[in-house]
Amino acid sequence: MRSYHSTIILLILVILLGYLFYLSPKSVHAQAQCSGSGTQTYCPGRCVSDPDTGKWIYCDDACLLGKTSSCSITDNVCKRILSTSYTCIITDNQSTCSTPDYYSYTTGSCIGGPTITPTPRPGPTATPTPVNKYTISINCLGKGTGKVKQKSDGKVLCTCTGDGNKTGSCEKEDLSKGSNSTFTKDVDPGSSFNSWSHGTCPSGTDCSPCEDGGNCNINNITGDLTIKAKFDLACAALSTPAITAPTAGNYNPGIQTISWTDPSNPKADSYDLYINSSLYKNYRGQTSDTYNFTPGTYSIYVISKRDCGSVSSASPTITITVADPQAILSGKLREYAGVNSCADNISSTNTPSMNTSYSGSANAATSCSISPVNCGGGTACSSYLCTVTFTGLTPTQHVTGSLSLVPGNYGPYTNAYGILANQCTNTASSINLDISPGTTSTYSNANGQGLDALYQISKDWIKLKNLSFSGFQNLTNVIPLFVKPFDSDDPGDRVFVSNDSNNDPGAVTAGIINLGTAPSSSFNWQGSNSIVSQSLDVPTYIDYIKSRKTYQQVSCSDAGCSNLKKALVNNSVFLIQPYQNNPVSIDNGTTGGLKNVVLISSGSISINDGDSSAKFNANGDSIAVLAHDTLTISSNVTEINGIFIATTIDTSSSNKGLKINGNLIGKTLNNQRALDDKFKPSIFIVFKPYYYFDLLPYLSTATYDWKQLQ
Repeated sequence: MRSYHSTIILLILVILLGYLFYLSPKSVHAQAQCSGSGTQTYCPGRCVSDPDTGKWIYCDDACLLGKTSSCSITDNVCKRILSTSYTCIITDNQSTCSTPDYYSYTTGSCIGGPTITPTPRPGPTATPTPVNKYTISINCLGKGTGKVKQKSDGKVLCTCTGDGNKTGSCEKEDLSKGSNSTFTKDVDPGSSFNSWSHGTCPSGTDCSPCEDGGNCNINNITGDLTIKAKFDLACAALSTPAITAPTAGNYNPGIQTISWTDPSNPKADSYDLYINSSLYKNYRGQTSDTYNFTPGTYSIYVISKRDCGSVSSASPTITITVADPQAILSGKLREYAGVNSCADNISSTNTPSMNTSYSGSANAATSCSISPVNCGGGTACSSYLCTVTFTGLTPTQHVTGSLSLVPGNYGPYTNAYGILANQCTNTASSINLDISPGTTSTYSNANGQGLDALYQISKDWIKLKNLSFSGFQNLTNVIPLFVKPFDSDDPGDRVFVSNDSNNDPGAVTAGIINLGTAPSSSFNWQGSNSIVSQSLDVPTYIDYIKSRKTYQQVSCSDAGCSNLKKALVNNSVFLIQPYQNNPVSIDNGTTGGLKNVVLISSGSISINDGDSSAKFNANGDSIAVLAHDTLTISSNVTEINGIFIATTIDTSSSNKGLKINGNLIGKTLNNQRALDDKFKPSIFIVFKPYYYFDLLPYLSTATYDWKQLQ
């Protein structure tokens, strides 16, 4: 009875289940984890609602017909339907049943039924069953070729094609959780194996053995992982590179390109550039660079390198010298006394200075020195040397243009300038430059390319012999460093006061004495700040004559005082009154043949060349000529003999020298004699004492000493 009843109930359940499992051909299904109890309590029919998600699930007959343990993924008995509204079907045997039938494990046949929409039923929350399979992907890197195999069976998982950073032909390897696996590499000829690498290693998985160069060991797999194997080309040897720029040589400072060539095939991966034996920089994909070269010497070479380790030999070293180009200009310091009259060395009262003037495209800075050091003020200066440094040029630019001298601080000289070496002219010269980059060119007397500094003697000078000089004011009489004798009476010594062997030289006194660097005499007897007052001048002496001397008065009848000659006699003093303040003119025709005569003009006297002999009183007769005002010596007169005294003495403008035998006395000397050759004195005074002896009675004063007698 119970059996029958049970049979009826079972049949009703089968019919209901058939109705529920009406097949819909548009249903979408997906396998998913199904956990929890799978007993008949929760699987009363084929289609039920997941009590946790409300989505369709179904259990097969294994759960329905007595399997009381939990249903798991390994039993392949439980399925989940992701859709919430589709018809529940059995997917395992869908292909054997036509739509809308479903397959029944109970009957082993397809059963049709209507589509049902089940109502979700409550049930326990499902606990997911852990996945126990993980995937290891193999990828390739690099430009080499090779294979990655699984050690256990030698299966090729990845073929590396050398495309670099591509997977090539690779397979994935599925491994169980917690398992270990070893991968090996098989390197093709011409390639090398570089390394294994991996991304983030799943927690618990040991990836460290995959970081060495041997086999790749993965231990205790806990998640998906990608392994990369890098195959590189074999490290080919490298050819020696070569520096192509700059070439060895000299350069101006500045930015230059350093470039090199690499004959290797294939080319190197990088290049090390060395400057002065130190690594300057490493370059990748670059065979040139710029460098700012400052003055100095540079050695440059380059080395080629491959990333795989090959290193070339160093290129031949290129040595360059970088410097500011310079001109070394030197020459003599010389005195210029006139055309074709030059002499070495100068007699500057100060140490002269020197500079240059450059005309060209560069910037020029000059530094000069004078030799000997600290010359001047008594020591002759002989030469100069200037270093001219040029800047503002490109590294390969020549220095061009012209260079001239600019002497300075030249003391007593009128002018100074540069001329071509060993020339003697008053026209300044310059030299043309062509200096190669970074080099020094020398321009000197030795190679005939230098410039001499000529110092033009400022004014003519005076020389005395066998007498002293007493100045009423300062004395400026600069004597050239090189001197020539005035005539045969001049010994040619470089002094102000000369002497012959029978006489000692006289002393020189004045306020400030400036003879250049020359001594006053061979004894150098001189006294500065020793101005001697004149106790008896011509106006005073005229008064003395009128009161104490016998004299004859002559009044000129005309401007030329033509009546003077007839009035003159020997052994007499004549006081001459000029005609309307005109100078009294005398010449050899006036005084010829007279002896022991003193001519005194209350105005001025002019000595002329009446007979074209250019010499006044050539016979040396004892004559004294005195002028109250000015004694003028005609420009044609080159020699006067006698004693000549005046307030002012004017030698007249002439390029002829003037010699005075006897003596010359005056408060002011206006010397206008300018010789073409200034190495000679323009005035030469030779003391002749016999004039004083012969004229003592006429050209003297008497001193009276008296006392009262009782």
